[in-house]
Amino acid sequence: MNTVMDKKNYLRLLIEKSNVIHTINTILKTLLPEDIAPHCEAINVREDTLVLRLSNASWSVRLHYELPELLEKLQTQFKFLKQIKLQVYPVAKTKVEEEIKTLKSISTETADLLKETAKHIGHQKLAEALERLASH
Repeated sequence: MNTVMDKKNYLRLLIEKSNVIHTINTILKTLLPEDIAPHCEAINVREDTLVLRLSNASWSVRLHYELPELLEKLQTQFKFLKQIKLQVYPVAKTKVEEEIKTLKSISTETADLLKETAKHIGHQKLAEALERLASH
């Protein structure tokens, strides 16, 4: 039967695990090469295994070669760690990335200027390219 004490213990363990993962993430950022760090985060600890999420397979392959040294460094502070597993989960686009994509579109004025230029240019392929560009 689930008692209030069981629920409190479960919640306490969950908070402790969350704190360990947060601490590992903080330390990871200092241990990982600068190019890998933004693409990697600790997402779970299962018994003696740290699970890291990477944003794509190429970062996973790259980090794979760093694992023995990384594990050794992490074990100095987390004695229970015996292995690291890598999982690839593409990261959803952030709001900033969406805004950048929006900024890449051209204004109506620019599109009209490109269309007008295409009408008066003597080179057909260039005119077609300008028309395509204006349609974006």
